[in-house]
Amino acid sequence: MKPPYNAAKILSWDWTGIDIQKESQGTAKRADSVQARVIRELQTRDYHMIIDDDAKGEAADVVAIRIQGEITAPNGIKVELSLQVLGRP
Repeated sequence: MKPPYNAAKILSWDWTGIDIQKESQGTAKRADSVQARVIRELQTRDYHMIIDDDAKGEAADVVAIRIQGEITAPNGIKVELSLQVLGRP
């Protein structure tokens, strides 16, 4: 059975030195946590903003935003813009 996604697009990350039992980096910003590893990986990519919200009740621990595309501003000037959001609820 063929998967409902392109398996060739799945990337494997190096998790050496990461304690996968530590999901949250916490206020101590534990470098060996899954969350810290994800943030470091996102920082190597073309994101304009990375939001790190590791608190109770947040929508996601990490959100990355990339601006792409084109819109027309009220004055008629075309502006390149669209948001690509990556997060984990």
